[in-house]
Amino acid sequence: MNRLRLANEALIREAKRLLCDQRRAFPAGLVLSAVVSVTSRKPCRVRHRDGYWEYRWRAGTSFIHDPKVFVTPVDPTGAGEIYFWEYEPRADDVVVDIGAGLGAELLALRMRVGPHGRVFGFEAHPATFARLSQLCEMNRWSNVEAIHAAVVDQTKPVAISDSEDYQVNNVFSSGDNTVDGITLDDFVANQRISHIDYLYMNIEGAERLAIQGMDRVAQITDHMCISCHDFLGTEWGRTNEDVRAWLTAKGFRVLGRPDHPKPPVRFFVYGSKL
Repeated sequence: MNRLRLANEALIREAKRLLCDQRRAFPAGLVLSAVVSVTSRKPCRVRHRDGYWEYRWRAGTSFIHDPKVFVTPVDPTGAGEIYFWEYEPRADDVVVDIGAGLGAELLALRMRVGPHGRVFGFEAHPATFARLSQLCEMNRWSNVEAIHAAVVDQTKPVAISDSEDYQVNNVFSSGDNTVDGITLDDFVANQRISHIDYLYMNIEGAERLAIQGMDRVAQITDHMCISCHDFLGTEWGRTNEDVRAWLTAKGFRVLGRPDHPKPPVRFFVYGSKL
C-alpha cells in the first residue's frame, strides 16, 4: 500500500510539472490518465480538447477547465462532500442544477437519480452552455435536460460577463452577452413540475435575484443547497443572510458550516423541509 501511495504521489508531481507548459498537453494527458485511474480505481482517459480537459469514463464523459483538479465519475471535482452534505439525491429524484457550468455535477447527479429520475441543468453563459450541451449529447443522457437561461427575478433578457474563467461569469459585471432570463417559478409552471427533491444553486452572487422568483418552487422542493458568495468581498456577493432568512421564512430547516476550512464552503446554505 505504501509503495502504491508513493508511486501515485510521484505521478501527481509529474502531471503538475507537465501542466506548467500547455505545449506538453499530450504527455500530461497520459500522466493524468494514470493518476486519475489509480486514485479513483476506475479506468479513465484524460486528454486536452479545444481548450478543456476531457475525462472519459465508462460511466460517461466530463469536461473541466483546470486540469489540476482530479475528478471521479462518482464525485466529480471532489465536491460531493460539499453539495451532498445535507442530502444526497436518490433513484427517481427530480433535481435542479442552477449554474451547471461544464456539467461536472450533472454527471454525479444523473448517476444518482438513475434512468427514471430527471435532472434540469441551467447555464447562462453561451460558450459554457455550448460545451454543456455537447457533453449531454456525447453522453446521450436521456434523463438530463440542459437549459440555456439565467435564473433571475424576472423573465426577461439579462447581460452576463465574458471572462475566460467560466466559473466567475455573472450578471453583475459588465458584459456583451445577452441571454434569456427566467424565474424558476415560470419554468416549473411551463414544465408542469409538481415536485423537486433537490435543488443545487451556484450562480456567482445572483442567488439573491433567483430566490425572488422562487415562491412556488419553495413550496414544492424538499432540499436545497445554495452557494452564497460573501467570501468574494463584493457588495452584490453578500447574500448569505438573505438566503438564510428566505429559507427560514419558507419553512426550511437551515444549516451551515461556518467552521469549514475552505472559505467558500463556510457560506454554503443548506435547507430541508421541516
